[in-house]
Amino acid sequence: GTTSAPQTVSLKNRSKNAVNGTVTVSGEFACTPAGPFTLAAGGNITFAVTFSPVTAGNKIGELQIQDSAPGSPRVIHLSGDA
Repeated sequence: GTTSAPQTVSLKNRSKNAVNGTVTVSGEFACTPAGPFTLAAGGNITFAVTFSPVTAGNKIGELQIQDSAPGSPRVIHLSGDA
């Protein structure tokens, strides 16, 4: 029932163009900032991911970053043990 300390994920835009994207997270995890974002050329953004278990046991989820850059979506697999 306790929320974990945040773990960070950073994304850097190495292109010469701005990138528009959206972040979604599944399972018993949360992400800040959530939702849509714009990342300027050469810029970076850091996402803070927390785990807030509702019941005991091993939990899985995904952090998905869907954006306008090649290679999208970017998927990070998440797990936590409560």
